[in-house]
Amino acid sequence: MDRFLILGTEGGTYYIAERDLVKQNHDAIVRCIKEDGIRAVNRVVEISDAGRAPKNDPAIFALALVAAHGNESAKELAFQNLGKVCRIGTHLFHFAQYVNTLRGWVAVCARLWEAGIFRVKRTTWHTRP
Repeated sequence: MDRFLILGTEGGTYYIAERDLVKQNHDAIVRCIKEDGIRAVNRVVEISDAGRAPKNDPAIFALALVAAHGNESAKELAFQNLGKVCRIGTHLFHFAQYVNTLRGWVAVCARLWEAGIFRVKRTTWHTRP
């Protein structure tokens, strides 16, 4: 999981195409989320907040996977920490796009937007200096 969060999958590698690498990383992250979603969220936030990765998209994608596949406590923690990972508006739009792709628009409107993103916007961006 750390490798994906720090390096991402852009361009693939010499041994594996980018599409296959994304699929493998997706499956590995979902396994981590199902095993211990709280730990997975904490690790995503830790790496993103510390600025250890050159790009933030893998962390945003991992949080979207938590929103799609995690249990209720993991989802709640993900939304509580969404502002630490999605630090600018573009990040938030990427998160919304990933969740839309993973869960479908109806699920996003019904649960995720009202429960999480609006609360994050209200509590995170309005409290920053």
